[in-house]
Amino acid sequence: MKKLLAVLLSLSMTLALAAAGADAYTVAGRYTVEYPDTLVLDDTAYADGNTQNNVWLFMLAGEGFLIDAYLTTLENYDPDFSLSAADEAGIQEYLDEVLEAFSSRSPEAAGTVITDGGVLFYIFRLTDDDGPYLYAETIENGVSENFICFYVDGVTEPDEALLNTLEALLYTFTPAADE
Repeated sequence: MKKLLAVLLSLSMTLALAAAGADAYTVAGRYTVEYPDTLVLDDTAYADGNTQNNVWLFMLAGEGFLIDAYLTTLENYDPDFSLSAADEAGIQEYLDEVLEAFSSRSPEAAGTVITDGGVLFYIFRLTDDDGPYLYAETIENGVSENFICFYVDGVTEPDEALLNTLEALLYTFTPAADE
């Protein structure tokens, strides 16, 4: 019964997203994403907490969930490293590092997205003191572009509907050079 409910919720969210209009947001000099106009964009709320190596970019708020976008400078990666261009060994090294770095958060692979422009995102299910969430990341030129997606109640597990919403956003990711 829970599976049927999740499938129906996922289908209804997908249909709602398709029926809704879309807005675009451009992160200056980085990328553009498109999102349904049913979501509310905020690009100022947490900007004061930015550091040189970790920058909060924006959030999208939906009914009961949030998607936060970050840019993180990775000192342990070569500035030329990109997941999209990595060979099998480079991808495995990345996956091993993610599993190690997030080992205290019970990481589980949740999927991958490859955009039309060839940008590769890995999506993981994680849990920390604030609750369960989805973490999507790509690394382009040694910089992590990552998205954290969660239900605001802090206890609801990310379900197929939330994963589909995050994936739909990621599929629209267009690097600035490709615009």
